Amino acid sequence: FFKDKRRNTSLIAFCCQSRRMSSHPLPIQEPPQEYSHLKSIPLLLPKGLTFDFSTGSVSGSAEQGLYLVEEAICLLEKLVGSQGPLSIVNIVGPARTGKSYVASRLLGSANAFELGHTMNAKTMGVWLATRTLKGNNATILVLDTEGLDAHSADQRRDDGIFLLSVLLSSFLIYNSTGVPKSNDINKMAYIIRLAQRIDTGSGGSTGQDFRLHFPHLLWLLRDHFLKPTIGNREVTPTEYLNREVLRFQGGFSDKEITNNDIRRAILTFFRSIECVTLPSPSINQEILRNMDTADPEKLEEEFKVGMNKLVELVLSRADSPKTLGNGSVVTAPVFVELVKNLVGAVNDPNVVVSIPSLVEIVQKEVWNSFERESVQKFVDFLEGLVPSFPLEESELIAAASNYYREDILKNSKQISIEQRLFQILSQQLLERLIKKGSPQENMIDGGEIHRYIVKNREVSEAFCQNLVKDLWKPIAVKLLNAGYSMEDLQNDLENFHLQFANQGRGPAKLKVAAQNMEFLKEQELYFSQLKGFQKQLFEQELQTRQEKLRCEEAEQKNNNLQNQYQELQKNYTSELQTVANHHQAQIQVMKKEFEERQNQEQQRLLQFMQTKFEDDAKCNQEMIKSMQESQINLISKMDESNKQMLGVLQEIAKRPPPPVEVIEKNGGGILDVIGGLLKLVPVVGDVVKTVDKIFNKADK
Repeated sequence: FFKDKRRNTSLIAFCCQSRRMSSHPLPIQEPPQEYSHLKSIPLLLPKGLTFDFSTGSVSGSAEQGLYLVEEAICLLEKLVGSQGPLSIVNIVGPARTGKSYVASRLLGSANAFELGHTMNAKTMGVWLATRTLKGNNATILVLDTEGLDAHSADQRRDDGIFLLSVLLSSFLIYNSTGVPKSNDINKMAYIIRLAQRIDTGSGGSTGQDFRLHFPHLLWLLRDHFLKPTIGNREVTPTEYLNREVLRFQGGFSDKEITNNDIRRAILTFFRSIECVTLPSPSINQEILRNMDTADPEKLEEEFKVGMNKLVELVLSRADSPKTLGNGSVVTAPVFVELVKNLVGAVNDPNVVVSIPSLVEIVQKEVWNSFERESVQKFVDFLEGLVPSFPLEESELIAAASNYYREDILKNSKQISIEQRLFQILSQQLLERLIKKGSPQENMIDGGEIHRYIVKNREVSEAFCQNLVKDLWKPIAVKLLNAGYSMEDLQNDLENFHLQFANQGRGPAKLKVAAQNMEFLKEQELYFSQLKGFQKQLFEQELQTRQEKLRCEEAEQKNNNLQNQYQELQKNYTSELQTVANHHQAQIQVMKKEFEERQNQEQQRLLQFMQTKFEDDAKCNQEMIKSMQESQINLISKMDESNKQMLGVLQEIAKRPPPPVEVIEKNGGGILDVIGGLLKLVPVVGDVVKTVDKIFNKADK
């Protein structure tokens, strides 16, 4: 080791760099073992390029259009899990301006993303770091994008990558060099072109419409050594950006996109705007060409201080989950579905992205994935009960219902989708698993559980029939004995019925017992040859036992109905409670977002006044007032609907089970008894309709 001095020096420098960069504001989660050889992986690549997972290299010739890399989807699922909230930090900007280095430093490294050492752009498409940051409120993903205006790209790809960056990010860094000039503003015309390809669903195209779907923006001015001043007064970079760079100049044109149109778009579309300057890391050209391996000690002190402050600022701002326009939180499955659906729009420049449609499609796909997983888990659970068959029907239904409530329903709370959609889909899932239908003999007549109810009955019938055969064999042998009397038969039959009652299992027990009575009746010819046989007494005993079985069967059906009703009541109550909790959580999210938006709009009002967009400032003032009134009114109505929901739940909880009708020994038929009972059973659907009315009010 020490014989190779150059290797020794290089390794020591690398270790020192790793040690000095190890201090980080947030915990860093390392990649899974199978991804440990990669520092980053392409999320989206231009068509024509191929990613080699084993080496991490890209080969081929870039063509029009982007495609989603499968290995990146697998990594997302392993890094974040299924339902953890995400925050996505993305960096965009002109090519060859050091974006990859900044993205790497956010992850406590200098080379989390590969840096280019020549004039040719290194990053193609959109790349995802294999390491993530564990914030207090979300897991933070860091993305690096292909440089805009690169000589190897074109306007269509630039526009597509910028569209993806904006709609996927919760915090967007725009990286450029030097002081922004008029030409730099003009180059950002893709913001206007982006707006022309987005339908917010509100019927308008105001800044407020776009702000619900756009990220926070940080404009990073690189290699900036001049102090920002206005007149003779030193100002913050953000104030300089507002008062000088984005200040209204001249007028607007109906025929072409002007710099003022772009300035207005920047000011109005993004949730918030900040500006940070960063000096050059060094005057040494060799260091600048090899920033990924440069010794941190040789970097300019002012640059190191500025970079550390930048990392702290970005991560403090980014530690908040990305939300969709309806307030639902973006998770790994949602993020993947967003990317899948947006890629198609990016590849076709004539497609207008409808945000409401996109959000609903994405949320339904996420729920469908959860539903497929839940159904399979439910079926696996029921399959695990099959070796224990036959079970009493009430035991089977109670076990399945409990699994639904304790496992599936609890996990559904983590699915972040719009309230009304959550209510509809969660009810559909319950119906798919345990379906309540039009009950003639059972309240549960469908769903995944139904075939297991049928299977349990079949197993029960086979078990009880085999038990009958085993119990009858010794009696059949005794019947061949000439000294066997009717009194002996009566004693053996009494013991036969007793053992069957104790050992018989499952819902078919009484059915098989009734079949036994028919069998015994058919054996009357053989029994008549026994000593002491009395025909009238024998028939009376059979009739008495058959009547007793009829009553037991009717009572069993009544008990089954009661048990099923109670389990359905528990299921619906739990499902409605989950909906209510989801509803309450969304109210809290709305309140928090409302406060944040108020602060953002107040800041934007100040920006409009600073930048001389006076008409926009006036509109913004009116909008703030209107927003305050409408939001307060909306939240008040949602609070009221939530109280009504809780009231309905309390009412359900207090409802007694349906009464059982007394069965007379010589009463009517079993179906008559059940029909009378069902008239007294409260219909759970009525409760659901009541809740629907409450949510309809909240939706309005």
